Amino acid sequence: MKIMKNYKIISIIIVLVLQINTIYSQNINISELKDWQLKGYAESAIRQNDTYSAIEFLEEYHSHCNYDTEADLKLANLYFETNNYKKAKVMYYDLYQKNNVKYLRQLYNYAIILKSEMQYEFAIVYFEKFKKEAEYHLKGKEKTLYLYLTAIQIEGCEYALENLKKEKSIYINHLNTTINKPHLETAPFIYNDTMLIYSSLASDTVPVINLGENYKAPQNQFYTAILINNEWQGGYEAPKPFYNFDTLHTANGVFSKDKKRFYFTSTHRNKLNENISHINVSVFEKGVWQEPYKLGNNINLKNYTSTQPAIGNCYVADYEIIYFISNRPKGKGGMDIWFTVYDKKNKKYKKPVNAGGFINTISDEMTPYYCNEDTILYYSSNGLPGFGGFDIYKAKGWGANWDKAENMGFPVNSSFNDLYYNPSPNKQNGFLVSNRDGSIELNSPNCCYDIFEFAIIKETPDDSLYANIDTLRNITDTLIIAQTNLTTETTNDINIELENYVTSTIQKNSESSVFTPKEKSVVFNNIYFDYNSANLKPESKILLDNTIFPIMQKYQNITVEIGAHTDSKGSYFYNMELSKHRAYNVVNYLIDKGIDRDKIKSVGYGETMPVAKEVDRNGADLPEGRQKNRRIEFKIIGINDNN
Repeated sequence: MKIMKNYKIISIIIVLVLQINTIYSQNINISELKDWQLKGYAESAIRQNDTYSAIEFLEEYHSHCNYDTEADLKLANLYFETNNYKKAKVMYYDLYQKNNVKYLRQLYNYAIILKSEMQYEFAIVYFEKFKKEAEYHLKGKEKTLYLYLTAIQIEGCEYALENLKKEKSIYINHLNTTINKPHLETAPFIYNDTMLIYSSLASDTVPVINLGENYKAPQNQFYTAILINNEWQGGYEAPKPFYNFDTLHTANGVFSKDKKRFYFTSTHRNKLNENISHINVSVFEKGVWQEPYKLGNNINLKNYTSTQPAIGNCYVADYEIIYFISNRPKGKGGMDIWFTVYDKKNKKYKKPVNAGGFINTISDEMTPYYCNEDTILYYSSNGLPGFGGFDIYKAKGWGANWDKAENMGFPVNSSFNDLYYNPSPNKQNGFLVSNRDGSIELNSPNCCYDIFEFAIIKETPDDSLYANIDTLRNITDTLIIAQTNLTTETTNDINIELENYVTSTIQKNSESSVFTPKEKSVVFNNIYFDYNSANLKPESKILLDNTIFPIMQKYQNITVEIGAHTDSKGSYFYNMELSKHRAYNVVNYLIDKGIDRDKIKSVGYGETMPVAKEVDRNGADLPEGRQKNRRIEFKIIGINDNN
């Protein structure tokens, strides 16, 4: 039975580290290889879990032989596993069109990607199409399972369409680059009011394993972030008991209720080259934290994963419940939530028990967090109706007795994978992990996981979050215009900044034949539009006439992106569409004035890339932050030396 379960995505989430490139792609000139060699190296890389090398070989092979559908299927699946949905989407649908029976399952994956793109209406159409064909072409258990999963996905799309219309009361903030790097950051937990512990593979590139004896491969490790001037600053060394191993990935820390035991996960590869995670514990004795050791074989079952411990109360005072994730036998399907009971007197862990069918599904459950005060379990699942990928849910109960799980809603959940919900003691803010839009890109958009902070926005006295959003938008826009006067001095300052930015970018890239995009851009907070509209105001046209337009006339060898950003007031869809239209209108205005259409592109980012906080840690509104987030950015994305 060929059920497409994305085990590598699950493995990545468990291990909390992307697959690492081997020496293959570094020592071999891929363009000189014959087709049979490319396929051979790709197969070898796949066997060694070397995903990105396999992609390189198969991409080169595909450029020669785009008629080999089985090789294309492997490449499409690798794209899908590494969250490169844009490329996977094209290949999946192409495979389905070539053979709609043999590659019917790829139509299901195509619909999954549409869902991740928030194209819920279209996703429903293709899920329904898949369902109709699966009824005829699939057989037995595979048919039953796929029809069940398809029904869940359709219900999730309908749920998303309904719940995205609801007004948000939660602000999501992407933590800064002292914490979030281009690789993976995950498993945040709050140590105290000013200290956050998290796990990271602090690398800016996909690491390459050097096979030399003295080379030490990078590992996912614990780090500390400190709250300084109301901003989290990360990258600090983690103190004991946050142990880091030289040759193992570490993550998922949690303290026992009495703070005398610290549990965490370490990950290794077994003889089959599979990622296996096990739970460790360090005990506080005689005033010091002892060296950690693995829990017994009844918890850490050989060749099965046990990971992501969470601590809960038990009905007996001398007992403590440890929830954890495992793919051990006799579960409900995939990764499940299990629990063991720790006997504090005898210092023994009882045989693990499955948390039951009210929590676990036929798909996968991940990253539990138990709030003892409210007896609520927060966890992530991709087996319940939701916005897409893993959604965060909550359920009241304990052990194997639970109420029906409730989706945490948008924007806690996105159309991508959302995990590690960790609220603060006051429940007004906390952290989560996601590969949603706005996370830092490594190999492709949405490839990697970053840490986000959330805050529940305080409601107004009449118990309404925004009594009148349109009025508030009008007021804030008017205030900004009143406070910012477009003067000759302002224009000169902008032109100086633009000139310096362009010349320095050209200079930095003159040393290389390949253009390297820079993070830097020039920000315009004084390009205004008609209220609630994408139409440029007259003063904005004057500003464009005297800044961006002459710069692009002067430097005709650059290609530029005009990106429009909004604050987070209003719905996600509204902000995204408004930003797209505003960026488009700026670009269109410049094209009408004579700028080459091929030299300038528009991108709308909506509220996904804030540069400032819009609420403080207590949920109070920060108008200055919202003002900074409403902006237009000028960014060089290419340089052509032939012009």
